[in-house]
Amino acid sequence: MQCLHSTTEKMNRGRLSAFTLIELLVVIAIIAILAAILFPVFASAREKARQASCLSNAKQIGLAFMMYLSDNDGTVPLKRQTLDGADWWTARMISWKDLIYPYIKNGGYTYNNGVAYSTPGQGGVYACPSNEAQWSTARSFGFAGTGNGDETSRFPRSYAINNYAGCNDMGTAESGGYCPRFWPTVGDGEGPGNESLLQTPANTILVSETRNGLNDINPYFTAYESTPEGGDGGGSGRSYVMNHRGFVNFVFFDGHAKAVKGQQAIKQDMWGCFGPNGLGAAEGEALLNGTSTRSGTIVPVNSIRDWQ
Repeated sequence: MQCLHSTTEKMNRGRLSAFTLIELLVVIAIIAILAAILFPVFASAREKARQASCLSNAKQIGLAFMMYLSDNDGTVPLKRQTLDGADWWTARMISWKDLIYPYIKNGGYTYNNGVAYSTPGQGGVYACPSNEAQWSTARSFGFAGTGNGDETSRFPRSYAINNYAGCNDMGTAESGGYCPRFWPTVGDGEGPGNESLLQTPANTILVSETRNGLNDINPYFTAYESTPEGGDGGGSGRSYVMNHRGFVNFVFFDGHAKAVKGQQAIKQDMWGCFGPNGLGAAEGEALLNGTSTRSGTIVPVNSIRDWQ
């Protein structure tokens, strides 16, 4: 009898120590709630780390520019250059990335007689880890490139020069009301492109993040919507100006790099084009509000989900 009683007692204790179905469901629900709370935190922390890496890359590009300017009496590198008229918009076209490459030598492909590369390379400092379009083949604005990555196929998409730098400082706008051209390009009379022209180099954007394949950019790209791959994307809620929850990593003409809200860069005229001698403050407001008519169909910067 004692043995039977002991066995029954052990079985009862085993049943008492087991989870009931309700208890198990409660535990699962608690784990699900904790996961829902923590996963966004982890994602945010990861994106912050990527943003820091992108900012570090931007700083390295800024230092390369400063060395190039020092070696060339303050004259900025050619935005695009060709050795032959037939080289335009082919892999044989040379860009500013090629010209500052000797000061970086980290990422992208070498010129190699203008070979068009069909496979992604090592992005190095030219690649922002957050940028989904680094080696994309998506094109925009009718632009036909040479393959993956940027317009030359040698470098990833992530960084582009501010094509409207110097607009406030060069006095008059071109016919049609657009900015004078600060960045020189062989064959079309652009220039003069010297940093000495800038009155506020520490507040003028030199390089911006981008999803686009073009190697130059201007503030109006902020209001064009892009697919994650960097193609035209009306209604996507993403901007062609690559950003991190609204913050864009910019390099300025004094070489420093920092993250700035996309709208703030326009409001404070960091693009260097919305001053009284440039396009005017009213045009900057029109760009933010979606009422500008200067660059075709655009949406209000303030309405793009990226910037919220």
